[in-house]
Amino acid sequence: MDRTHHEELVSFILLQVLQALKMLQGEGVESLSTNFKEFLLAYRSPSVDASYNEFPRLLFLPETLGAEIEIGGDELVGLCRYALRALCTLLHHKMDGKAPAIKLRSRFSRALSACALLLQEDKSNSLTKAKNVMELALWSDGEHFKSEQEARVWIDTARADCVDNLCRQLICDSTRQLGARERFRIEFLLSATPRSIIESQKSTMTANVK
Repeated sequence: MDRTHHEELVSFILLQVLQALKMLQGEGVESLSTNFKEFLLAYRSPSVDASYNEFPRLLFLPETLGAEIEIGGDELVGLCRYALRALCTLLHHKMDGKAPAIKLRSRFSRALSACALLLQEDKSNSLTKAKNVMELALWSDGEHFKSEQEARVWIDTARADCVDNLCRQLICDSTRQLGARERFRIEFLLSATPRSIIESQKSTMTANVK
């Protein structure tokens, strides 16, 4: 697997982790275990070789919540630290509670570094900001926006193109189901705002990469 594809895969998995953690945060969950037993990566393809080119779906296992408290076992960490540990694990970096030094290897490297720095801040909005950064890296195709107006035009155009593509696919095959990447891209286009895009772009551009 080349570096670009690997970091794209890491970015997509991390995005799903961040979205799940935001959901848990909204439900009042403040900490999780350190061994990532709350989630499972699922591939649709039964072939191991094919799965390398497939983007997996992250499944949340609600029955694991609170289990470590009952048995008095695993250490618990806050949600931002949990996400930072996931990022370090996926990129094979040491998990020491600090943002890892990420090398510039692909167009996703700077966004991953920005995400790590935001999570290290461990603020109430860190998960949201980190999620926005990863969404922009995955779905903006490397576009650079000089103003919120440019971002607004891009959002409107991308939404129109998305609807057009979905209609064409539906006409060609009414039974076709959307893949995980398609669903997350649609969610991004529906929720993105010009301000969030500009803020995410700024965070990404100021991130340090080696």
